[in-house]
Amino acid sequence: MLDQPSIGRSKFFDWISEHREAPRESLETLSGMRIEDRSTSLTERVSAAWVTPIRDLTVEQVRLLTSQRCGLQWLAEPVCQFIAHNPMAVVTFYAGDLSVAAPRVFDELLAAAPAPARAVAQIPFDWTAQREASLADPEFRDDAIRFYNEIDDVVAAARALARGHS
Repeated sequence: MLDQPSIGRSKFFDWISEHREAPRESLETLSGMRIEDRSTSLTERVSAAWVTPIRDLTVEQVRLLTSQRCGLQWLAEPVCQFIAHNPMAVVTFYAGDLSVAAPRVFDELLAAAPAPARAVAQIPFDWTAQREASLADPEFRDDAIRFYNEIDDVVAAARALARGHS
């Protein structure tokens, strides 16, 4: 259930432009690695994002790359900055969908951008309204319980990892 408009099609760096200038190169150029696999719609979308100049990536492309652990060496700090300012943004699927992707790849965010990642781990994410709406619908209640328990677990794990990182 989306109660705010999706921002997925907007340019990612427009949301954090006051914080940093976006590279003109693509992740393919910066990494020197080409993604050849285009056998599924997922790999096709990742491949398209991989060759897009970083400054032109959409918020959805960054969410996708983050969730697939692609390019985090270059995207970790801007992703953390975005989440710090827009923790409950609806990118594509639901409020905070990029914020949920980040704790799932937190080890890589922490390695690439330690201070910004630790700051993200301390954000008081509030999925209360979405959780209550999901739990109220008997058709989705069991899935919602599992989903929000998973979110709680990955956020708790990210916070523990952040505390243990020097």
